[in-house]
Amino acid sequence: MRNLIFLSGINGSGKSTIAKRLSEKTDIPFFEGSKILMKHFGLAAGDYDALRAIPLEDQLKGNVAALKQISQEHEKAIAIGHFMLTIKGTTQPFLGDWFNDCLCLIHLWNDPDVILKRIEDDERDRKLFSQLNASLDEKIKFIKETQEKSIECAKQISEQYGIPLIMIKNDLIEDSVNQIIENIL
Repeated sequence: MRNLIFLSGINGSGKSTIAKRLSEKTDIPFFEGSKILMKHFGLAAGDYDALRAIPLEDQLKGNVAALKQISQEHEKAIAIGHFMLTIKGTTQPFLGDWFNDCLCLIHLWNDPDVILKRIEDDERDRKLFSQLNASLDEKIKFIKETQEKSIECAKQISEQYGIPLIMIKNDLIEDSVNQIIENIL
């Protein structure tokens, strides 16, 4: 059943902010990828270090199982996550047959410097950069390359599974939310 609205984008693209506001305006529940995984693995909420310690393959399997369960339990739901998982500077695609449950894919993007500012201002310790002392140029380059890979992956998944893809430059929250509502609801 195609009932998942999959909201994606790299870290700092505004997925959580947009999903909360979209949920408020539509009464569609939303589920954040990292929280879904922590619950699936029995980890304490917010324990990103324990989550990072879980092998990537197990995280991918856990994501698939959790998303399938959400799809079965809800008439419609917003799932927040990534097409690509980045752990300690290494990026892997997150693919699987769970995309058959997606009503649409919404991919948020923004300029790399805007995303970097959001990441730096976020209280979560994301540990995105393989070198903690990476230069500003290295961080911007990493964000740009990761975002480009994620966009390409989104396009590939949209085509492969026949799922509509909506690309949104997330500058203004209300404009982004309204654009989503106009396109899918």
